[in-house]
Amino acid sequence: MKKILPAILSVFLLAGCQTMTENYVGNSYAPTDHADIYFAKKDIRPNYTVMGKLIMDADPGTDSGKIQDQIETTAESKGADGVLITSFNKVKVGANTDYDGFGWGDVGMGGFYEGWGPGFGSGFASTDYVQDLRIIAFFLKYTDAPAPQLPVPAPYSESGVPSR
Repeated sequence: MKKILPAILSVFLLAGCQTMTENYVGNSYAPTDHADIYFAKKDIRPNYTVMGKLIMDADPGTDSGKIQDQIETTAESKGADGVLITSFNKVKVGANTDYDGFGWGDVGMGGFYEGWGPGFGSGFASTDYVQDLRIIAFFLKYTDAPAPQLPVPAPYSESGVPSR
């Protein structure tokens, strides 16, 4: 009994595991102690630059708090001061198709059924799609300088020629 209990506990612990995979492209800086989390661009404090992009895939049952904590931890390790989470969606990442049926007749070239005439029968297929949660986030680095502004074009007249 003493040997069975740890084995049973390990099965239950492994069944509760949820995986998260990360793909980060961008710059890295010295680690930070805290990264602000934003869900809307308008909420970001002024004077920042985008330093990179993170795409995270997680099992659908993964707690959103764990996902956010992992994103924040990764951002801090890359030296980000802030994170803008722009997308949190389910995506299809695969499919499993099961076929079931029966039939008889010659299916040719060493096929499963043997007999006379063309093969025939009936069956069905069912497909289950495998989904993950996909989260897209941009890592931000605060700067002292204001964000660069696009040049304002010269005013145009009704004819389309710049006015002077």
